[in-house]
Amino acid sequence: MDGYHKIWKVLATIICLVIFILNCFLGVGIFWTLLLCFSLWGSFLLFTRRNKKPNFTKKLNEYGIKLDELNEFPAIAKNAIVRRKLSNGAYSNLLMRQLRLVNDEFNINYNDEMEIVNRLIYLAHEYYKNVKKIKNNYNENIYNNFTAIDEFSEHLSDLKKEYSKIMVGNDGENRVANSVKGLGDVISNSNVWNDYGDGHTNRNQQDVILISQRGIFIFEVKNWTTSRYIEETQSGYLIGRDKYNNKTHFVNVAQQSLNHKKAIGNLLSDNLSMDGESGEIMNNVHSLIVNANDNCRVLSHRDTIFNVSELSERLLEYPICFNPNEVAQIVHIITASQVSEQNRNHYIFNEELIPNLPLVERCLRFIHDTGQSIR
Repeated sequence: MDGYHKIWKVLATIICLVIFILNCFLGVGIFWTLLLCFSLWGSFLLFTRRNKKPNFTKKLNEYGIKLDELNEFPAIAKNAIVRRKLSNGAYSNLLMRQLRLVNDEFNINYNDEMEIVNRLIYLAHEYYKNVKKIKNNYNENIYNNFTAIDEFSEHLSDLKKEYSKIMVGNDGENRVANSVKGLGDVISNSNVWNDYGDGHTNRNQQDVILISQRGIFIFEVKNWTTSRYIEETQSGYLIGRDKYNNKTHFVNVAQQSLNHKKAIGNLLSDNLSMDGESGEIMNNVHSLIVNANDNCRVLSHRDTIFNVSELSERLLEYPICFNPNEVAQIVHIITASQVSEQNRNHYIFNEELIPNLPLVERCLRFIHDTGQSIR
């Protein structure tokens, strides 16, 4: 109870006592006096109860959340899915499906990521408005709802880290693609099925592929911004180290390169028919490692690892092995064999979501704190 309601409660008590005493002195029957006082007191309680609604907007402002920041907030209240009762046993799972940000064909249940913010705000409003009711009916299902929110907060944190890594990786891949685009046809973020042996078939993703008359070049791009130098070991591992010689990365690039070459080579061998020397397609598929960070030096310079600044010049050293028609066929086969978007396993980022991540996090913090006050 805030100070305003406390003052009115004291005043109402004093008024009722004064009326009771006056009526006693005036000789009014004690029954009617008590009835009048209880009626006045009851009216006051009803008045304060109706006016003592949670100030949701004010509470949101304490968390830096403004309703006018949200898209179509009133429309969310009409959403039948969001308005499911808190006692619904499947609600927590439903919530996680609604809020999940990973592109999984079994879990993708949203069209616009800003809707996530609106749903969070609506959910917070329902919890905040019904705090007392929820406290009185607290059960495992409601606990699971708040647990789902906390799990989503962790998921969002992972997404932010993943987003940062992906943006750095994309920058490196774009540099590589731009440096070789004058040498032939470039395919970025290629993804084809590959037979890994023992009956195991799965996706194989290639950062950048160059298809030219000099061969098919598959680039595994490393843009390790935390590394100051990298070296490839004899066993095929690529190690990144910072300026203090601490290990920042440790990747089996030999296996990566082998899988890339096998995936593209087998795809073309099964679908391409050539005459002469070019018929040995696997001999003309080259899987290379590219360092895209200018501030990172390559110490052990083997034939399979290049700096992006020297890549174009080095590729011109390879002899011509395909004619233009063969190049066109290869491009068509690879592009036509791409794994569908629904079957890829990667994050989707919307231009509207990333700038609003701080708002989403504030909403989550508000819901979390509301949950803590209820438990």
